[in-house]
Amino acid sequence: MIELMNVAKHYYLNNEQIKAVRGVSLSIQQNEIFGLVGESGAGKSTLLRFINLLEEPDEGRIMIEGQDLLSLSPSELRQHRKSVGMIFQHFNLLNNKTVAENITLPLKLFNYSDTLTLDSVLDFVGLADKKNQYPSQLSGGQKQRVGIARALITKPKILLCDEPTSALDVMRSNEIVQILKEAHQQFDMTIIVVTHELEFLSQLCDRVGIMEKGQLIDVLDNQTSRNKVKEGSYYDKVKAVLT
Repeated sequence: MIELMNVAKHYYLNNEQIKAVRGVSLSIQQNEIFGLVGESGAGKSTLLRFINLLEEPDEGRIMIEGQDLLSLSPSELRQHRKSVGMIFQHFNLLNNKTVAENITLPLKLFNYSDTLTLDSVLDFVGLADKKNQYPSQLSGGQKQRVGIARALITKPKILLCDEPTSALDVMRSNEIVQILKEAHQQFDMTIIVVTHELEFLSQLCDRVGIMEKGQLIDVLDNQTSRNKVKEGSYYDKVKAVLT
């Protein structure tokens, strides 16, 4: 289980304090696919990055499987990060590396005791014939498949997805949804997705947390809305898509 307990984060911009996350508490179950939705600046990506401590909260606690991340030693934190994969909005591929080299990059940075083979993960994302090509030779959807393969090759327990389809058209987005569904079923992992695309949430997620101005204002089941959302708000749209 992943538990965020009253976490908060602020920044300063032009000497003005910006409260990115305001006292959020949230529990995500093991093997759940959980979505975070909200308008730009709502704090959802900051909240996501707390889980691998790419962002560290100013307040609160982060517990994963009973372990307090903020109390970990540097070596323990490195070990935790090895168990977390991440997929980025703009792919984050190295243009001077082949598909194979991009996918296996994590294996060169850290020692893993149990990984997928390159060929198996290429087959899984449908890129077996692109192994020796470079990112400049790929479409946007293919680049994101490389990003997914790179995250999956280490067999992570947790997969973080930060706007994984926002740079893609509808058809390619649907393909990414199917790959993530299959990865969830086959590799036994918890998936947390940040997105503003409501159809993406409805196709993939078990539950969805709605962020507004740094606060978690609601958590909706994908089938049944359990709490009221202001009539006429942006989040009525979320509710309508999920129910």
